[in-house]
Amino acid sequence: MNSLRDTRVYSNLLILNEYSAKVNRKGHLNSKMAAFKVAKEYKIIHANTKTASEKIKQIKKVLFSSNISITKCSSFFYSIDEHIILEHKGMVIGNFPVDYSLIVNYSFEDIIRFNKEKDNEISRQNLDIIEIILEYLNYVVKVIEKSDIKRSIKSDIIDSLIGLINRKANSLKDALQRILFVNSIIWQTGHSLMGLGRLDKILDIFPCDESTDEILKEFLSVLHEFYNFKSTAMLGDTGQIIILGGLDADGSYFCNDYTYRFIEVAKLLHLPDPKLLLRVSESMPGDLLKSAVKCISTGIGSPLLSNDDKVIPAIIDFGYEYDDAYNYGVSACWEPLIIGKSFEQNNIGHIEFGKAMAECLRDSDVLSVYNFDEFKKLYFSHLKVLISKCLDQIDLLEWEYDPVLTVFTLSCLKNNKDISRGGAKYNNYGLLSVGLSSAVDSLLNIKHLCINSRRYTIKEIVQVVLSNYEDAKNINNILSSISDGFGTSNNEAISLTKEIVDFTENEIQNYKNKLGGGVKFGLSSPNYINLGHTTLATADGRRNGTPFKTHISNDQDSPTDIVLFASQLDYSGKKSNGNVVDVMLLTSIMSSNIDKLIDYIRTSIRLGVFQIQFNVVSYKQLLAAKNNPENFPHLIVRVWGFSAYFRDLPEVYKDVLIERARISEGIT
Repeated sequence: MNSLRDTRVYSNLLILNEYSAKVNRKGHLNSKMAAFKVAKEYKIIHANTKTASEKIKQIKKVLFSSNISITKCSSFFYSIDEHIILEHKGMVIGNFPVDYSLIVNYSFEDIIRFNKEKDNEISRQNLDIIEIILEYLNYVVKVIEKSDIKRSIKSDIIDSLIGLINRKANSLKDALQRILFVNSIIWQTGHSLMGLGRLDKILDIFPCDESTDEILKEFLSVLHEFYNFKSTAMLGDTGQIIILGGLDADGSYFCNDYTYRFIEVAKLLHLPDPKLLLRVSESMPGDLLKSAVKCISTGIGSPLLSNDDKVIPAIIDFGYEYDDAYNYGVSACWEPLIIGKSFEQNNIGHIEFGKAMAECLRDSDVLSVYNFDEFKKLYFSHLKVLISKCLDQIDLLEWEYDPVLTVFTLSCLKNNKDISRGGAKYNNYGLLSVGLSSAVDSLLNIKHLCINSRRYTIKEIVQVVLSNYEDAKNINNILSSISDGFGTSNNEAISLTKEIVDFTENEIQNYKNKLGGGVKFGLSSPNYINLGHTTLATADGRRNGTPFKTHISNDQDSPTDIVLFASQLDYSGKKSNGNVVDVMLLTSIMSSNIDKLIDYIRTSIRLGVFQIQFNVVSYKQLLAAKNNPENFPHLIVRVWGFSAYFRDLPEVYKDVLIERARISEGIT
């Protein structure tokens, strides 16, 4: 919990709740005094109604109530007031990148003209927001003018900011300053987990020179500021992902000098954030993959590799248009969406495969099951109920009007709708999933031990599971030691996994949300620990409340086995919401095995993994870092879809990584 409590989001929510409660206790002097003290330190910007016009007023109050900070040692301007709190009346859209190419390739005058040509409700809303942004820009310029930063730096920053008004970007540094300015507004107005998009593609119009690396280094360092403020679930979970490389619609592979430079600079900075995602393909240059592998080998957890040869056909099958699919980005971690055209909220619910198994084992009907098909049918009945409940829950979501994100989503202008009301071209929801390995391994254990060999009765297995394996260490060991289950190349495990996944797809096939979009799901989730805590024991030897396996992983076998397993799954259509193979690699062998890792990744791409990420650590190193964190202040690990300092993780996350490293290294 310490990691969560350190984040500004958590602190702000607590303060807002406390403040609101105390203000509502009218007539109580002490409470009013306490609320006044809170209000002096934090500025709470209230919203009186749920209308778009009220949200616009709130945005203006936020920007002009914020304290503008100038960093003297930086040649970029980037200011976020951490003490501004917005009161929200509904769910706030986030978890995706805006289309920063609009900021680089056009001026606000251009965007104003686009909107005036339409002359509809949304165009007028956009014009109101742009007017507020321009007023704020002029306010910022005046503050910078009065600052005591170096005159040449001051002149460059002001030129870039004023240039936003009437011209497109004219240099790399100019483009990055424009991106930073808009990015700071997006964060300041209450949005979280906001990515940066395909920056190498956006910056392709500017030549690289001898100053490029230093400029990118400073840019990434600036984005790393406000690390606590930007973190949500825990420190490091900022959503600041930069997407690099990728197939173009003509079949060629796009990369440029910036693709390489971003990877190299990230490697040199050795920061957990921002993070990188590299779109890979069999047709990518070999030296680019080598550059990525060298970066991965440093242990920063970046880049995550997303296989265009698999992802693009899958998301076309889901319903994205051909050209759009080739320009895909991702949400805060790995979930595909279309940059500049998507509302996609890809992390709003979970399909709990493991929980369905736990409930199946506690169903009284399980004791009357006599064959595997009957047991499987009972499991699917519980899974069906949980999927239905999940869809019912996301149906209740109410989104706040979002004039800021609407401005940067051009299809909203065409559709004359706010992005929160279906204005984007794509308006789908995305679900994650947890516990699939527990479900598959539990089913296989029941089949092998109770049905085929009759070593145990179902009643005996159910009894020890319900007792949380108390006084049943032998059975626990047997169930836990399944050698041909989830994550292996065993055909039976693969077939059963496919059957569960296909069943899930069928259950969500006809779902439509309030905005007219569908729903997709993936086999990755950040909640393998949290949802494990709320799930009772399962028949794979897992005890009450213990974590599920991370994403698509199997630390007991070689990294090759999990790739052979994952590459045989079908990720098309509604199964395309992120499917990450998660691999543990030993630090000590990386330096001398770069070429072997390159071959491994090439094989993974060719075989058809969807996405893959790596933790480059060792059991000994992690154990020492837990016991003596002061000796490992800069040790970085991959958590779920983000990287973080190991020292900042809650103890349970540290323990999971330590245990995974122990198992993967075969330490008893």
